[in-house]
Amino acid sequence: MIDDMLERRRSFSEDFAWHTMIGVAKGLAFMHSGIGDPAHEPPVPDWNAIFHLDLKPCNIFFSSSGQRGRYPRVVIGDFGCSVSANDIGLGKEHPHRQPYGTPVWYPPEGHAKTRYGAETDIWQCGAITLVMCRRAKEPRHRHLESSNACGHGFGTSLSKTGEPGQVFHTMIQADA
Repeated sequence: MIDDMLERRRSFSEDFAWHTMIGVAKGLAFMHSGIGDPAHEPPVPDWNAIFHLDLKPCNIFFSSSGQRGRYPRVVIGDFGCSVSANDIGLGKEHPHRQPYGTPVWYPPEGHAKTRYGAETDIWQCGAITLVMCRRAKEPRHRHLESSNACGHGFGTSLSKTGEPGQVFHTMIQADA
């Protein structure tokens, strides 16, 4: 879709960017905490979190099945790089070295080999939003760290940066 928008010299609407980011965030809420509605459900006790670790536009799909409203349902796919919290805890995966993924889509901490997990997925969700809005092939760190991350033509709330919990709360509030 991004390539098509580039070719046609068009942009995604802010509503569609929000829809996509919220869809990815809700998918991550289920993978990380076992919940379907982060605004109203507590995490499932003893949930074995799954960390995708390779979120990027080509791993986000849209389906008319289960569609509500005018936009298609957002589906996260390609779990070939995923690891579980239990595998990390049991030593089957290294706790500080991301075993898989696409290096250009690693968050800053992934390049530093300090840690990975839910934070990686949340960073990648934001990076997907950025490349959609900017119609780019890959995230550019200078854009991610700017106060206008999504570029001109998008509201400031879509470009907010900060703690992942604050950003996630903003996304959920926008969906309500």
